[in-house]
Amino acid sequence: MEEREKLPKELSDLASLGAEIARVSAQAESAKDAEDKRYFRETALMLRKEKLLLLHALDAAAGLGSHSAAAAAAVACPGPGTVAAPSLGTAAAPGLGTAAIAAPFSSADATARFLRSIMLPTAAPGPSELRQLFQNLLKHKDSQPVKLPVHAWVYDVVGLADGSMLDLLEPEAQSQAWALSVLVSSALHPSAQLQDDLGDELSVAGRVDELFGRVLSLMARYMGGEPLKRKRNCTEQSLAAHLKRPDFMVLLRDALLFKGEDKPARGTLGSAKEDLLAKVQGWSSAYHGQIEYLLCYACAGDKFELLYLLRDDDTKLYHLLDSDTYTPRGKITVIQAAILVYGIISQQQHQLPADAQLMNSLPRGYGSVLLQPHSVVKTMEWTRHLNQGGMQLGDLQQLYTAVRGSSYVIHASEGPAVTRGSYRVTLEPRGQPLQDSWCPESSEELALAIRCILLGVQAIHAARFGHADLRWPNIIKLTRGAFRVIDLELAVPLDSLQRHRKEDVDMPAVWEGGAALVDGRFTAASDLYLVGRMLQRMLSKMPLWDPALEGARQLAEGLVSKAYSMEQALQHVWLRLP
Repeated sequence: MEEREKLPKELSDLASLGAEIARVSAQAESAKDAEDKRYFRETALMLRKEKLLLLHALDAAAGLGSHSAAAAAAVACPGPGTVAAPSLGTAAAPGLGTAAIAAPFSSADATARFLRSIMLPTAAPGPSELRQLFQNLLKHKDSQPVKLPVHAWVYDVVGLADGSMLDLLEPEAQSQAWALSVLVSSALHPSAQLQDDLGDELSVAGRVDELFGRVLSLMARYMGGEPLKRKRNCTEQSLAAHLKRPDFMVLLRDALLFKGEDKPARGTLGSAKEDLLAKVQGWSSAYHGQIEYLLCYACAGDKFELLYLLRDDDTKLYHLLDSDTYTPRGKITVIQAAILVYGIISQQQHQLPADAQLMNSLPRGYGSVLLQPHSVVKTMEWTRHLNQGGMQLGDLQQLYTAVRGSSYVIHASEGPAVTRGSYRVTLEPRGQPLQDSWCPESSEELALAIRCILLGVQAIHAARFGHADLRWPNIIKLTRGAFRVIDLELAVPLDSLQRHRKEDVDMPAVWEGGAALVDGRFTAASDLYLVGRMLQRMLSKMPLWDPALEGARQLAEGLVSKAYSMEQALQHVWLRLP
C-alpha cells in the first residue's frame, strides 16, 4: 500500500521532467552559439537519464497493481505523439513480470491496417529470390521504408542512445498501430538489456520468442487467414514434423513451415546449425506438395541466423540473414525478418496438398497404418489377409529380408510377425504416399519415378516373388528423385498359377481380368505389365504435345505388350538419365 501511495508524487515528478526536457530541447534547437547548443543538449541528456531511472521505479511499482504505472505516466505526461485513452493495456518486458511496459489502449488500434500496408510477397518466392528479399528493409506498398511503431518515450530513449535508430522507428501515434507498438516497445525497453546472460538455452529461447515467435502470432491474429500452431520443445506427430524435440516449430494445417534451434551463449552458432540440420533432415521425406524450401533459424547466445533448407536437398542449410538479439538494431532486424517470414509462409500454404492434415492412425482396408517419426507401423487381421490370397508369414518374412539391401523397396525394421491373430510390421523410411491424383512436375521426374519402381520390382523378382499390386498409391516419394515400392503383403511367388483362387476371392482388379497374367501364371512380365499401365495412366494426365514424353509412350506400350524384359526396360533410352 505504501508503494501505491508514492505513485501520485512520482507521476507528478515525471510530468515535471517531461516538461523540463521539452523546454531544454527547444533551447538546444534554437541556440545559435555552438557552446550553448552543446550545454543544452548535455542538460537534456542528463534529464532523460533521470526520467529513465524514474520509469524503472514506476515499472517496479506497477507490478503491485493490475495496470502499469508507466502507462499511467504516459497519460499524465503526454509526450510528442502520445494519445491518452481511458483504458490501459500491458505487455511484459522479459524478466520484469507482467507490467514492465504499457501504453494507452485505443479502441481504434490500427495494427491491422499498418501490417496490411507492408509490401509482402503475393506468392511464395522461389529459392533464388529469398536472399534478395532479406537483404532489403521492409517497405510499405507506397515504397516508403517501414518504421516500426513504439511508445513515444521508448522512441526518445532509443533515439538518444543512437540517433540512426530513428530511421527504423516512429512514435506509435503516427500509425496508431498500438498492438504492434506494445510488442516492439517491450523488445526495446531499456530493462530488456538486464535479462539473463544467456548462459542457458531457456534464456536464449525466451529472447527468440520475444522477438520472433510473438511477431508471428501477432501477424496471424491481425492479418487473418488460417491459424498458426507455434510449439517449442515438444514432439509433434504431423505430416511434416521430425520428432527429435525441435526447439521451435511453426505449423500451418499441421504442416511444418518453420523450425529453429537454440544454444546457450557458451555454445556456437556452428553447433546450433549442425543440430538444426540433423533435425530438419527428413523434412522432404515426410512431407511434399509444391513447397520448395523450409525456412528455419539457428541461435547461439545473442547470435541469430536465418536459413532455409531445399526440399530436394536436405544435406545443406543456406544462409539468408545474420543479426543479433541484444542490440536495438539487431532486434529490429529480427522483428522485420519475422514479419517477412510470416508473409512467405502465409503464401506457402497455397502450395500444400489438399490432404495435409495431422494423421496418426490411418485406416487401410482391413487394417491400419500408424505414422511414427521415421517409420510406419502396419497392422491387419491375419485371417482376412490370408482370405484375400495373401502369402504365408514365412514367405513374407523371406521377402522382406531379401529386399533389405535395396534402396527402392520399403524395409521392415521390425517384423513381420503375427500375434494373437494380428499381423504387424514396422516399415522404413516414412515417405509421402503418391495418390492417384499425383502428377509429376516434368517428364524427367516421371522418368525418375518409373526407373525407381523398376529397380524396386527387380529386387523383388530377385527374391523370386512378384509384387502383384503395383499402382501409384503403393509408391512413396522421399525426394524429387527418390521413390520406393511399398505394400508387399499381396506379393505372390513368381510363375505361380493364379487361375484357381479361393471361391470367395475375386481376381485382383489391378490384374484387369487376367490381362496381367501369362498363361494363367503371375510372372516377371506380369509386374512389368502393371508398371506399363501405371505409366499409361500418368501419361493421360500430361500434355500430349510434349515431345519429351514420346519415349515414355513407347516404353509403356512395350511393357503392356510384355515385349520388354526388365533389362530391356531399364536400358530404354527414355530412362537413360544424365
